[in-house]
Amino acid sequence: MLEDALLLDASGGTARHRGRTRSSDWDEVEEFCRTVYMPYRVRPLERGARPDATMIPVRAGRITLSRFSYGTGIRLDRFDPRAGNIIVLNTLAGALRHDGSRGAVETGAGESFVVDCSRTEYWLEGDGRHMQLNLTIPHSAMEETAERWFGFVPCDRLWAARVKIGGPDSAWARLLDYAARTLAGAAERPAPSAPRPASSTGSAAGSGTGAMSAYSRTAATARSG
Repeated sequence: MLEDALLLDASGGTARHRGRTRSSDWDEVEEFCRTVYMPYRVRPLERGARPDATMIPVRAGRITLSRFSYGTGIRLDRFDPRAGNIIVLNTLAGALRHDGSRGAVETGAGESFVVDCSRTEYWLEGDGRHMQLNLTIPHSAMEETAERWFGFVPCDRLWAARVKIGGPDSAWARLLDYAARTLAGAAERPAPSAPRPASSTGSAAGSGTGAMSAYSRTAATARSG
């Protein structure tokens, strides 16, 4: 369902993207990750390995959807809480091993993992075949959404949870597929370096923002359950 996310445009043709979408340079890949996700430490699992990275970001309001892979096995840790970001790691291929709230958790194709790196420490390991369709969401945006929809901001017991969600046939996977297809027409626009207010227009980007807002309810429900 999501195998071609951000690779094809709304008409089914090859999506065009500005900027480099592949790289074998560690410095370039790390700069992409600092910009799209947050600063953190990355180490290859195989000494001396070089990346063969896929790097495709698309912005929807304050949220970034990105197709990403290092193209080699890696371990990530020391995520910078000052960036203030939640990440939702949706695995398309290969596998990731996550630092879950109740011990290590693996995600394979069609499975997802949510962690608020502004509220908890976290590490992950990815095999050489991993391919991700990730979401980067400001913690502040989720707090504002919770206040608006539920009338209160949850305590850190919720935000500090590191949990696996969704699955190949889940409502979350269908919602993510809808969001990716909605944004396909906007894929050629680069992700801005600073957050912008969500659009309220009826454009493709605006519709994508609505789809991403629906994620907030799904993720909040999954993490509190």
